[in-house]
Amino acid sequence: MRQNLLTKEFLFRLLIAFEEREGLVATIIFGLLCLSLGLWGLSAWWWSLVEFLRGLVPLAMILLGIVALGAGVTKMRDAAPREPMDPEMTDSSSPSDE
Repeated sequence: MRQNLLTKEFLFRLLIAFEEREGLVATIIFGLLCLSLGLWGLSAWWWSLVEFLRGLVPLAMILLGIVALGAGVTKMRDAAPREPMDPEMTDSSSPSDE
């Protein structure tokens, strides 16, 4: 009888804890469901995933190359010594004004 009361008390406390943390429990259940469906999809469509990655890797390499090239050119341009401008070259009057 004592064990039965402990079980009922435990279930009652569990129910109260579930009601207090309803959002947290729903998030955990949703996470477990997504994880299991993701693993199932990964095993069911493995070769489709491999084919997708085979096409995605070259595109990612091209994009990374463009970003690296742009960063390198920008860094070289910023590191280049700057010559002072000649005042005659910066004159605001143009030859067509004369």
